Amino acid sequence: TADDSLGWTYQFWQAKRKDEVNASGNKIGADELSPVTQLFTEDYMVEFLLHNTLGAWWAGKLGPIEAGNEVEAREKAALPTRDGIGIKWTYLRFVQDEKTKTWSPAAGTFEEWPRRAAEIKFLDPCMGSGHFPVFALPIIARLRMEEEGLNAAQAIHATLQDNIHGLELDPRCCQIGAFNLALTAWKIGGYQALPPLHVACCGLAPNSTEKEWRVLAGDNDKLQHGMVRLYRLFADAPVLGSLVNPRSEDGDL
Repeated sequence: TADDSLGWTYQFWQAKRKDEVNASGNKIGADELSPVTQLFTEDYMVEFLLHNTLGAWWAGKLGPIEAGNEVEAREKAALPTRDGIGIKWTYLRFVQDEKTKTWSPAAGTFEEWPRRAAEIKFLDPCMGSGHFPVFALPIIARLRMEEEGLNAAQAIHATLQDNIHGLELDPRCCQIGAFNLALTAWKIGGYQALPPLHVACCGLAPNSTEKEWRVLAGDNDKLQHGMVRLYRLFADAPVLGSLVNPRSEDGDL
């Protein structure tokens, strides 16, 4: 019943491979990286980081909060349950202005931050089984419900479509992450057809030739040159080089 149960299960099945790699004493390369580094984050760590980024963004939008203490400030920033989704910001930290005695998020506020929740781009570049995206989904969805008047199903769909992104080196783990994200969406907003998930495995070889990459740029010489450089970068990179199988112009390996 745990939100991260699939991730922990996958880590269990990778334990033997991890022990083999560590016992070998060999330098860890691309093929060994996944089982050795797959350590899934505890819930409270995920929530602390999300509350002090997404939560700080929301509290910053509210402006300086008048409250007697940090607990009251956190309560004023909370979003009551609507359509099954509520946010308490349990781990959101505040600091008090000595002059005004008002409270602001300890993480700070920044002019460059998005103005609306719909503009937030959330990316977990090492998403594993999707623990961070799964926890971020209801938070951003609830923020969008507050700002746009959406119901839970609409907000979940919009958040998957506009906000949530993830990358993962391990293909199987990426599949688990995508499933976890979809399952969470259905648990919160009810079953519905979901938009294409912005989740990708960055550890797969490009099954194409350099010529095919160049064709993607159309007739633009500058873009063609850029695509060729990008293709060769993937082929020559110390770590990624062992993940890709660059092919010659005629398609031979």
